[in-house]
Amino acid sequence: MRKWIACLLVIMLAAAAFGTVLADPEKPEWEYSAKDAKITKYNGPGGDVVVPAEIDGNPVFFIDGSTFPSSREDITSITFSNGIEGFYNVLNTTYSLEQIVLPDTLEVIGNGALGYCPKLKEITFPASLRFINAQLLFSMDSMETVTFLGECPVISDANSVLSGIPSGAVIRVPDDQVDAYRAALTAVSPEQIQPSGRAAEPYHSPDVDFAFDPVSGTITGCNTMRGWIEVPAEMDGVPVRALGTSSFSGCTNLHAIVLPDSLEEIGEYAFGWLNHLTWTEIPAAVRILGPKAFQYYKGYYLDLPEGLTEIPASCFTASRLQSITLPSSVRTVGERAFYNASLREAYLPAGLESIGDEAFAGTSLEYLYFDGVSLPKLGENVFPETQLADVDLNWRASKQAMLDAQAYFDSLGFSARVWRAQNPEVNYHESQLGEYHDGLFAGYSGTMAAIRPYDSYDSVETTGVADGALKGNQVVTYFAVCYNDQVTYIGKEAFADSILEKADLFDSVTVIGAEAFRNSRLKEITIPESVTEIGSRAFADCPALETVTVLCDPAVIPADAFDGSGSIRRVRTADDDGSDSIALCSRLGLQIASLTPTPAPTATPEPTPEPTPEPTPEPTPEPTPEPTPAPAAPSEAAWNRYGGDWYVLEMVSDGEVMRPSDFGAVMVLSLNRDGTAAMTGTGSDSFGTWTADDAGVSVIIDGSPVPGTEADGILTMAMGGMSMTLNREAPAAPFTPAEAVQAADVSAFAGTWKAAWLCGDGMVMAADSAQAVDSWGMFFGSADQTVTVSGTHAVYFGHDEDFAFANGRLENLAGPVEGLEDTGIFDKIITLRADGMLCLQVMGFEIYMVPDGSAPAAPASVPAEGGIAMDVRYTAVQYTVAGVSRDASMLGAEYAVVFHSNATVDFTMAGFTVSLPWSQDGTDCVIDFSGNAIRCKPNGEGLEMDYLGTMLLQMNP
Repeated sequence: MRKWIACLLVIMLAAAAFGTVLADPEKPEWEYSAKDAKITKYNGPGGDVVVPAEIDGNPVFFIDGSTFPSSREDITSITFSNGIEGFYNVLNTTYSLEQIVLPDTLEVIGNGALGYCPKLKEITFPASLRFINAQLLFSMDSMETVTFLGECPVISDANSVLSGIPSGAVIRVPDDQVDAYRAALTAVSPEQIQPSGRAAEPYHSPDVDFAFDPVSGTITGCNTMRGWIEVPAEMDGVPVRALGTSSFSGCTNLHAIVLPDSLEEIGEYAFGWLNHLTWTEIPAAVRILGPKAFQYYKGYYLDLPEGLTEIPASCFTASRLQSITLPSSVRTVGERAFYNASLREAYLPAGLESIGDEAFAGTSLEYLYFDGVSLPKLGENVFPETQLADVDLNWRASKQAMLDAQAYFDSLGFSARVWRAQNPEVNYHESQLGEYHDGLFAGYSGTMAAIRPYDSYDSVETTGVADGALKGNQVVTYFAVCYNDQVTYIGKEAFADSILEKADLFDSVTVIGAEAFRNSRLKEITIPESVTEIGSRAFADCPALETVTVLCDPAVIPADAFDGSGSIRRVRTADDDGSDSIALCSRLGLQIASLTPTPAPTATPEPTPEPTPEPTPEPTPEPTPEPTPAPAAPSEAAWNRYGGDWYVLEMVSDGEVMRPSDFGAVMVLSLNRDGTAAMTGTGSDSFGTWTADDAGVSVIIDGSPVPGTEADGILTMAMGGMSMTLNREAPAAPFTPAEAVQAADVSAFAGTWKAAWLCGDGMVMAADSAQAVDSWGMFFGSADQTVTVSGTHAVYFGHDEDFAFANGRLENLAGPVEGLEDTGIFDKIITLRADGMLCLQVMGFEIYMVPDGSAPAAPASVPAEGGIAMDVRYTAVQYTVAGVSRDASMLGAEYAVVFHSNATVDFTMAGFTVSLPWSQDGTDCVIDFSGNAIRCKPNGEGLEMDYLGTMLLQMNP
């Protein structure tokens, strides 16, 4: 995602004030950080630029994202010298660039590199390339040819890499790698990826020096500036079994690391404090993770191996993990295990026994799934400051367990709803193939054998199965009610004369109608405790029915309930001694060959066996220098004076004053109780430690201490001619968005809208402010600040795209994007707000807009009485081809239209809905389908559609 201009200023301050400070007041051609072996800024002339691999005898391994700012419009070509191994988000707005030559040593490309270069037509990636993070070559509209010379690299986010090149661009790859690249580059079509006519060029990644203890098989240290590391399976003939304490914490440029299959343990702080580590795979043999092993990990997803029994304290603190699934072997989650992580979803196993204090505190957690039938033991403040909205228990959990869990979350003040997960043995039926009336599932025309109805349809909760809903159905063999706790009614003859073999009535159904399952192929049935009424012959004439479990009061079962079902061999009730079973069978006249009345079981998932970890040699790590010292809790006096959150008022660099408030930004320096520190709100968060004494406070980020003093509630931090002042008071928000509301139909969006507020990356700017106006073209490729909507078509900021109307909003969804902080980064969504504004979400920004009063022209008139009604859904009930008429269900999917008076029609074809223009011809409505006329004539029943001359569709309201 593109960062704001203000973010670049903030990052500059963080890199300079918290990193290398130049003594020479005159700017050199290349600004360089020896600590990270990276170039941070180019100040030389334009034209053809050659980036050196060495500066003043020091090697250059990385090029920072701020090296070539977007303001440089005089650079026409860039050649990177061999020896350079990696980029951050470099060259992501270089309008004048026509040529780029990458080094033969390039191994790593970080997030957002090489984008918005409109004159660049071709690029070649060397055989050395091993890792690509995300958003490579975004918005490269002129790109014609992309060439890869080597084996397919690891790609963190397949949905965004190369997504910004034209569909006509060709991607040349080695002949022996075509399948691999087609599997990895999912953002482009397979046809774009073509063989280059030669095999992949060989490449061997340079060896890395590791400190190694051969007695324990432990790597104890690794200090390298490289971005890609491959850890060997053995060293000097000894298998590598463990990574010691802080073993890789000095590798500040590390983006990706390959771990060997021999690895069994990852020690404390092994990858802590690494601001760029985005990708790794934990081998299956790993059984132990140390505390804080992946603290500040920048990857968005990480698979954990089976066999782990513990997620230790602070293991993933402040990481950017979006979702985590704990293996079934995990028994404990330690204190602060995911504290302040970016987690949105967590999936916890059935065998989990305890979760420690503040384990998920401060995360973005919205959804939580426990695979067990009840909650594990929970510590203090496990979920504070989260947005928890939904909690699911295993589908076999009892209603009481659900209520107990609900009471727990209610006691904490959460608005979260606790559910039981849906029955996994069935699926929701296909879209458009179910019928619903007044909250009742009323019919099904699909082909799935195992189905459940939707929890709700057209915003109406599903409360039951209608009379005769699946009567005579010859497709469905397994039906489960949806677990929404609202389904109470099974209608008369609902499944009569069907081939249904199994039914799941959950524990919400209260009424089973007369002959509901008559003459079906039921093999077993459980009547839940919730049932209070059963109609006559509800289970009559079921020749295959063998097992009946009665959890309700047997007295509600009528005497003729099982008439003609002569194969019943087992009846179970919820009583303790079986007397109810015997009495029930006698009353119903059931002749049971082998009556085995036993208490009805409470279904519980099989327990996961306790894994036995393989023995691991005790590592004896050698001391390794740390770039940032481990945090130590400050004294009570230091905490009282300096601890907590400080808000940046202004920054001064070379006499230039920068205020976050000018950009609607909120920058926060957090000095935490455990001695850790964080600078957030910059779009590129930084982490470190802090200490304090009588002289003042010292904040250590990226290894360099920055001193500060406090006076009268103002904290002043200064170093090398740069300073920053902070106070305790959070600034007021310049604009607070209203809640989104669902639009009744697509016409609510019609018209031209003008941008009012621009929000993103923690920034809020008025669209007409100088900062926003100056940056608009860089962000969106156009200075235009308007959005025009007609039907489901929108032109926003000069971009012309089609949307779909769903869920009361307009959507153009790219789908989940693995590896990005915002998994909807490439989605475009338009919503209405409660205050009447329109909100466009695009490229990680939210633009709030106000109408300017225009709207698309409506038809000259609306059809008069006897014509086609507006805003009414007409659905196909019959179609005619070559004079032969058939039921519309034979089409296999829905055909429907909804005409609107704003000259748009929602046209559903084969289950897919698009918005098209229409015009009036007398009482007829004529749809413009890509230049082809589709005429709709009103008739006595509804309307007749001539579908492109291929068939006639009778559509009724």
